[in-house]
Amino acid sequence: MKPKLWVIAVIGFNLTTVYAQPVKDYVLCNVVQKGNRDASTDGSLRFEVKIDAHTVSDVRSAPVSHPRRIMLLQDLSGSLRKGKASAISAEAISDFSAVTSADDQLGLVDFNDQYFLDITLRDAKAFSQRYNDPSFQQRIDYRGGTALFDALVATASYLGENPQEGDSIIVISDGGDNASYLNAKVTREKLLAARIRVYMLVLPGIESGYARSTPSAMLDIVRETGGTTAIADSQKDSVQGWSQTVYNLIKRPERIDFEVSPAVLSPVRLNVAVSQQDGGRGPKLELVCPRQLSASPRVQ
Repeated sequence: MKPKLWVIAVIGFNLTTVYAQPVKDYVLCNVVQKGNRDASTDGSLRFEVKIDAHTVSDVRSAPVSHPRRIMLLQDLSGSLRKGKASAISAEAISDFSAVTSADDQLGLVDFNDQYFLDITLRDAKAFSQRYNDPSFQQRIDYRGGTALFDALVATASYLGENPQEGDSIIVISDGGDNASYLNAKVTREKLLAARIRVYMLVLPGIESGYARSTPSAMLDIVRETGGTTAIADSQKDSVQGWSQTVYNLIKRPERIDFEVSPAVLSPVRLNVAVSQQDGGRGPKLELVCPRQLSASPRVQ
């Protein structure tokens, strides 16, 4: 019996040792200019990473820019049928596809009280051709309730079939939800686990007396994932400017690499700070990062 007990003890020791070893991880953040959210990169910046109940070491950073996969979520619920919302929504999708690089991939999910994968991921030119096709436009109909949370989780699942660093979702909606099976908490957990950053253009909608979720719940989800929001304006220059700003944030984040011990096995609070190499903090810069770190990613 002694040899068997000895073997078990060694296995337990090894598992503990492996668990305690530093694990390589990373997070994507944006250094932005206060007031306008324009992406800014500066080689003189230094980042500090803190994770609750974990030790972080060997923090390094570098700006990255490579092809991205971006899913657009277009709200087609009845609350947006009237007013300027539908025109702004269509303009935002057209403008965004126009500013993306040829090697990026775009896809579209339309939703009301149901969700539909109307355009699978493809290059920006093919996406634009499909979206602007008259036969496609004729199918667009604003009606029904709003299952925004369900559409978000379904889109995350679609991206998760082949997850890639920097996967992003852009929501074009008034932000309310009155038809989803899933709630804001579950949606937030799914997006954080998938490490998908969410951005939002808030459209002018109509008040709904039966809304289960207010736009503030959606805005919290955007902030938690490390994305940004903007309020839609009927002026064309405003929508074009939003398209360029959001694309720059998605395309050119800072990748902050580090080692964490013990390994992150479940979501934990993440805090990232930025300063100049000499320790000073630039008064015109701020950091936009996810607020939680999920279990170490499968994709490095």
